[in-house]
Amino acid sequence: MKTKNGLTFTHISGTNAKVATGILLLLLTWLGFPADISAQEPKPGLVIEDVDDSHFPYVSATVAISPPNAVPENAEPPVFVVEEADGQSAEVISRTTTTFNAFRVVLALDISYLSPERDDFDDVQEAATGFVESLSLSDDKMVSLLTFGDQVRLREPFTNDTQVLI
Repeated sequence: MKTKNGLTFTHISGTNAKVATGILLLLLTWLGFPADISAQEPKPGLVIEDVDDSHFPYVSATVAISPPNAVPENAEPPVFVVEEADGQSAEVISRTTTTFNAFRVVLALDISYLSPERDDFDDVQEAATGFVESLSLSDDKMVSLLTFGDQVRLREPFTNDTQVLI
């Protein structure tokens, strides 16, 4: 036996070492778990299982409630579990599906180095026009035009009118 800093160390080898290691692991395991482990229930939550961006800018996500038994059996599917800010209670609400697939694009042009007299002004205007026309604007696809240089200016709020933008 050795004593260092008030602690006593014993060297154990062979079979005694295996028994001592087993007892130590059992003790650590027992001390590491709360006494009422069977009374604890996992908190409900949502787990993202898959994200599909193959049709960008449209993105879909598949989510699952975890653990699977977190939703009461009498709840009508589909449902969402909403956890309160305190993390203690949860509320079950019905899901509402919407098909709102609109997107909004802000076309922001840096005009700090441009002037109508320069050749590159026409190039920038042509590129912006081509971009706007490529979007096939409609009621659910709109573009806003913003320019910046010495100051920021909203040239056109969100619109689906291609002629106003170009």
